[in-house]
Amino acid sequence: MTSKREINWTLGSGKQIVVQISVTRTHVTERELDADGIKMRVSADDVTKSQTVTAIVDDAIIDTAYMGMINRAIAPNNQGVVASIGRKVGLTDETLKLVEDAISDAAAEAESAPEIADCLSRIATREEARRKGAAEYDQHREMMRNVMGY
Repeated sequence: MTSKREINWTLGSGKQIVVQISVTRTHVTERELDADGIKMRVSADDVTKSQTVTAIVDDAIIDTAYMGMINRAIAPNNQGVVASIGRKVGLTDETLKLVEDAISDAAAEAESAPEIADCLSRIATREEARRKGAAEYDQHREMMRNVMGY
């Protein structure tokens, strides 16, 4: 399911910026594997995720950020920029919150589709079982390390 959001605000130059957000969640039921040159189709139960954030000024695409590419690691500057969309569009605390809230809303809507929500639930159950097994294994390893003295 694809969910879209659009937000806009006025830049310091007085121009309007439009930020289009698209979040997609797709239920994958089959994957193709390559086993030493032999193509095999295997069943799967997974969700693929994609996200794009596109900044548009004066009907021209200025920059696009893909999954997780909103850069928060840039140093704040004297104009209040704390993050960026791609390399060209700076975000202040206020506009970063607008973008992040729109992404969260779109992701929640995309993940609320019954097929996606059911699959995410199954994935969470499998992950919990994996963590439990890993904890039991680590506990046994620690016990054996203590018993064997190494």
